[in-house]
Amino acid sequence: LPPPLMQASSALGVPPPAEADRAAVLRAVAALFHADDGAARGAADRWLEAWQQTPGAWSVADALLHEPQSPVEAQHFCAQTLKAKSQRDFEELPDGAAASLRESLLQLLLRFSRGMPPVRTQLGLALAALAAHLPAAHWPADGGEPGGGAAGGAGAGAAAAAAGSSSL
Repeated sequence: LPPPLMQASSALGVPPPAEADRAAVLRAVAALFHADDGAARGAADRWLEAWQQTPGAWSVADALLHEPQSPVEAQHFCAQTLKAKSQRDFEELPDGAAASLRESLLQLLLRFSRGMPPVRTQLGLALAALAAHLPAAHWPADGGEPGGGAAGGAGAGAAAAAAGSSSL
């Protein structure tokens, strides 16, 4: 790690970004938004920026968004992370993971359909970025799974309706 990230990890009491788990991300987000010390906020910002660039950020951000007890700040930051990774780091996804990501983003859009417009906006942008990377065959016209099956009630049509249920 570069010296500034080593110092940031040490100051925040978190592992290096590539080894981060949910608890480390939550500690860094809390420091970014609630630390009284400007140096601690700066360290958290640097650490979180580096973490967003790791392949592990996909799963940690997704997991934190699915946890009802995640703080609002973490929800927003994780939604931003999924948007940024969908836009810039699509090639990091393992084979077959795009379909799971699509379903997760649709579920999250339904979950955040009421309240939290900034989170919903970031999730919608993540879904749009994902759509730009996937061929049309991955996006069934009926809102179900490719091939016509239902997606557990969380099809694209339902998510689009939920995303539009209040102003972004």
